[in-house]
Amino acid sequence: MRQTYLDQQGVFFIVLKKVLLDFFCGADGRLTEQLHELY
Repeated sequence: MRQTYLDQQGVFFIVLKKVLLDFFCGADGRLTEQLHELY
């Protein structure tokens, strides 16, 4: 039961990360490129 919970949490964070990356790349791609140049 605990293993299933951890797997669900992992999938949730992977999806959340993908959504955030897609949002920043799509909406603020130019800003994201500037941040990559700075760091």
